[in-house]
Formats: sequence, C-alpha cells, structure tokens
Amino acid sequence: MSTIVPETYVLYLIAIGVVVSIGKSLIKEEMDSFRVIIGKAIVTGATSLIAGSLLLFFSNLSPIAVLGIASAFATLGVEGSIKLIKDFTIKHINKTGDK
Repeated sequence: MSTIVPETYVLYLIAIGVVVSIGKSLIKEEMDSFRVIIGKAIVTGATSLIAGSLLLFFSNLSPIAVLGIASAFATLGVEGSIKLIKDFTIKHINKTGDK
C-alpha cells in the first residue's frame, strides 16, 4: 500500500514533468524565451499525469513505478507520448480484431 495521498501524488507527477521539461530546455543549444520554457513546463507537467492513469488499469502498481513512467512520458514530450499511445492502441486493436 502507498503512503502517498492522492493530491500529493498528482503534485509529484506534475513536478516531475516540470523539472524534466526545464532540464531539457536548459541543455539545448539555443535558449528558449522564459515564456516558452514555462509553457513547455506546463504542458509536459500535464503529460506526465498520463502515468497516473495507469493506476486505473493496474491498481497495485508501486508509486516508484508510476513516477518512473511519468518521467518517461515527460522525456518523450507531448508528441512522442501521443505517438507511443497511438501505436500501442493500433497494435492492440489489430490483435483483438484478428480473433
């Protein structure tokens, strides 16, 4: 059982996305404006919340696993996460459609 309360858990997921996004912006060759960095941080923070939705399907997933998946989604970014989810969904639909 997890000792993290749900509200805190959501904040952790958002914080991971924000930190990863800011880190990615800082290591780029060309610097983004402050407005762009904040915008990317907000969008990536929301993207990392996708990992929290895994708890709907796998309720016994450990908090560390969910936080790790949130970091992966944040690193992939919005476009990469959407492509990954679409590819997974299409493969899953094709497998169930063949039966």
